[in-house]
Amino acid sequence: MVIELNMVNRGEKMKYNKIVYLFSSSYRERYRQDNINVLAYPSGFIMHFRYDRKGVDDKLLNDIDSLKGKEAIIVIVDSEKGNKGVFPKFYPVRKAKIIKAELSGSVLHLYFELLPDWIDHTEIDYDSLIKSLKERPKEGKEYLSGKFIVMDQLVQPIEFSPRTEAWESIIKKISVLESYKRTLFFKLDAVREVSQDKELKIGNIDKHVEILRGYVIRSGGKYVLEISLYLGNDLSVVGKDKIVIRTDEKIFYPVIPKEISINFRVDKQIIYIPTKQVFFDNLTYLIIELEKKYLSGPKIIIPLKVKYNRIKFGLSFLIFFAGLIFTGGVIPLSGTTSIIIKVIGSFMSTATIAWLYRKIG
Repeated sequence: MVIELNMVNRGEKMKYNKIVYLFSSSYRERYRQDNINVLAYPSGFIMHFRYDRKGVDDKLLNDIDSLKGKEAIIVIVDSEKGNKGVFPKFYPVRKAKIIKAELSGSVLHLYFELLPDWIDHTEIDYDSLIKSLKERPKEGKEYLSGKFIVMDQLVQPIEFSPRTEAWESIIKKISVLESYKRTLFFKLDAVREVSQDKELKIGNIDKHVEILRGYVIRSGGKYVLEISLYLGNDLSVVGKDKIVIRTDEKIFYPVIPKEISINFRVDKQIIYIPTKQVFFDNLTYLIIELEKKYLSGPKIIIPLKVKYNRIKFGLSFLIFFAGLIFTGGVIPLSGTTSIIIKVIGSFMSTATIAWLYRKIG
């Protein structure tokens, strides 16, 4: 769905660009979960949408490869019942960039990178603007009809912003909908390395898998997660649900805190995550999810590549083997000198083993 759109980023006008519209229904639970996750993942992460080819604009079906590299706008579509059936309500939420598009049988698979630009709903009602498009999801007797990937041009600018306030303006709009009334929204704002106060960027962690994006972290490093939370409705459940953070116990020490209680409508939390020393590079996952006793919510699964310190471990093994050489009498010495060298070698080997055991153990 390629359109030409005049975009505005906090008042700054941009040139007309061809942009793809990705409409995402709230009709099924799986689609609702996708929509909630779109609002939760950090920029740089890649998500996967599936579309029946009947819902793809005919012009795009003839040139699927042209979608790769195009910018897109993700639009949450809710449906309301009327006298003549159901009709759509539109909530554009976020900008993305299509990484991969492939048609498999009757299904179009789209992989897209989430960008940091949220659509600000503070002053503009985008529902009527989206309804001005000629092709889009339309009214139906029982289900929405029409196209879910369209090509058109809007006549009014859209405002983008990377600020959390823009994200909150989206939540305020959709949290009143029946489909999202009992939903806790949260998003991962940043992952930072404590020693350098440096925000990590998501990137490719396996050169053989283009769509596998995550964070690269250091073995033995200490990190913090910054999370924003927003509960739009139903404050009666405050304190009853909680967010849990799951990591691989072989690679990470216990996170602090391990659980986040829901105490306020709007909140920010920081989670401390220390890593253990590892011998080899490891691929693992960080999972942030709602326990879901009373509320629905996002499930964030972030791939992590934990890199071991090659220099540190290389030196430790060098010291260890040097100690073995001295202890084993490979160097031809005698008398007091031999005894001193063997004691030093034994100390070097034992100390290295103790250090490795403490770091790995």
